Amino acid sequence: VRLPLQHFDSAEHDPEDDIAAALSLGSGQPNAAVLVSEPSGGEDWRLGRVHSYDAKAQTFAAHLLGSDGVVDKATAVSAPRLGVYWLHEPVREFAARLASAHAERDRAEAEILFRCYVQSMPTTGVYTLSDTQVERLLERAVPAHRMPAAGKALLRSGAAEALGSEVRL
Repeated sequence: VRLPLQHFDSAEHDPEDDIAAALSLGSGQPNAAVLVSEPSGGEDWRLGRVHSYDAKAQTFAAHLLGSDGVVDKATAVSAPRLGVYWLHEPVREFAARLASAHAERDRAEAEILFRCYVQSMPTTGVYTLSDTQVERLLERAVPAHRMPAAGKALLRSGAAEALGSEVRL
């Protein structure tokens, strides 16, 4: 299960500006591509005309294009901010917003999982590593053949001590 993508949209993007620009197009003309959920569980991009924005729910209200090529007022849908691609918006801008939202969601999910794993780790009855085991671990983590001077410096520095105390818990 993934976190909803719309929570990671850029706050710099103002939906009210998009509505104003889109409504300046002729009425009855599509002004956006709207991501619509299908009954089968999938999603599909459909042309439509977005006519309002609900700031509290952070969704746009739109009417979809009918089979006759005219906006059908009977097909009312709502879509999150990232579920609307404005026809006046440069494709690269929309793609960058979408990619940024995906990256932020991935980062947030990784952070949540990490915190869950750390909080779920047992801390009682767990054996700690001995000094010899920590030394072997550090020697394998910093191979001498790849960076001889840096590896030896790390093993002698305080960074290795900090890492060792974290490994020992």
